[in-house]
Amino acid sequence: MKKLLIFLVALSLGIASQGQYMNKWYGVKYTVTATAPAVTRIAEDDDLTIHHHDNLPIQNLMVGCLLKDNGTVNYYLNPTDWTAKAGGGASDLTGTDGQVMVEIPAHYESFTVSADTNFIKVSLTYKAGFRYVPKMYVSAYKAALNRTTLKLSSVVNTTTTYRGGNNTSAWDAAANSLLGKPVSNISRTDFRTYAQNRGANWSMQSYQAWKNVFWLYVIEYATRNSQAAVDYTYTAEGYHKGGLGDGVTTAVSGTWNTFNGNNPFVPCGSSNSLGNGTGEVDYVATDFGGSGVPQTFKVPRYRGIESPFGDIWEWMDGISIYHSVSPRASYSYIIDNPNYFSDGAVNLGRARAVISLALTSGSVKTIAFGSHGDPLPSAVGGDATTYWCDYFYTPQPVVSSAWYAPVVGGYAAYCSAAGFGYVAAINVATDTHTTVGSRLCCFGL
Repeated sequence: MKKLLIFLVALSLGIASQGQYMNKWYGVKYTVTATAPAVTRIAEDDDLTIHHHDNLPIQNLMVGCLLKDNGTVNYYLNPTDWTAKAGGGASDLTGTDGQVMVEIPAHYESFTVSADTNFIKVSLTYKAGFRYVPKMYVSAYKAALNRTTLKLSSVVNTTTTYRGGNNTSAWDAAANSLLGKPVSNISRTDFRTYAQNRGANWSMQSYQAWKNVFWLYVIEYATRNSQAAVDYTYTAEGYHKGGLGDGVTTAVSGTWNTFNGNNPFVPCGSSNSLGNGTGEVDYVATDFGGSGVPQTFKVPRYRGIESPFGDIWEWMDGISIYHSVSPRASYSYIIDNPNYFSDGAVNLGRARAVISLALTSGSVKTIAFGSHGDPLPSAVGGDATTYWCDYFYTPQPVVSSAWYAPVVGGYAAYCSAAGFGYVAAINVATDTHTTVGSRLCCFGL
């Protein structure tokens, strides 16, 4: 009890110290035609020596927790050591005490355009013209699956119940074992069902959650390049520098296939030593190169969210893309309410249409943006170090008009093409791939 009181007092003091920032907006702006990925920090008060970017009120309230199926927090995790509870005592990340999630506080957002400049603003308190973003929980890890209950999960569990990838049991005792790894080789349609099996307000990775974390990262690091090298130092003003590094994107495709058929190979929780923090840790894949040769990978973490890109793709729900042949066009349709997530034209009347997407593959030059800040590729023509620094992959050519389900992040062999904003719109919702998984989310509580 004493340790819990100390934690609550420390949390209260931390919030109080941000008092002058709690009711102010902060964010970034960038010129659409600017090739450099850096963006400019902005805030409601103009004193650059004290404004929000060295306090980050919203990002600093992103915390790890164990969430029950009824959507309530069982307990919070120690901010620097997730093997412990915030109030003291050992934590249990195996699923017994709940799902390992990162809580993102309710806040407000604004996306506006002036001439050739886009403005992104967020605030913990209401501002005129801002849109409400409900509290949400995003899985700390790429999702696992309880193969007994068929519930999508976020756990650190090496039992056969949570065998990952395509569920190959013959590898359990080998270096390429799928025990403790994320699940893959499941369609978006089935991922949705398995997430909803956990109860009301649960979903697989959603477009809304992905977009939210995407912009919180861009605001914090003031760069559109998520793969900028990790830098644990700060600017003279106390702002964060660098990015999340290469992530798990440096595997050789043929070697990965030989190792385990392109199934996930990084265990869930590999970066837990960073707690609620941001950075990268080494993970050594034993015998990855064959003949007993190990390979070291960098596992990134953003505010407790492990591998937001790389390793394996992530299916997104709440968004469907229609590629038409004549006229050749690509449109995305977005549904924010997880109760109406569906594939194709189902519930289309509840969706909002986003302007047409880029018609060719390539490095992203501009995004749709608009009043919802949609980070979906609208034009290509950049490269791995300019504009958005990520890639867009679309069918070329489109053989027949059809609905597609996007995946994001890239996988372990995509190197510099991968990243927070890498989008591929080449799969239909019933496709399955060993390189595609998802996450677990909970909303509206």
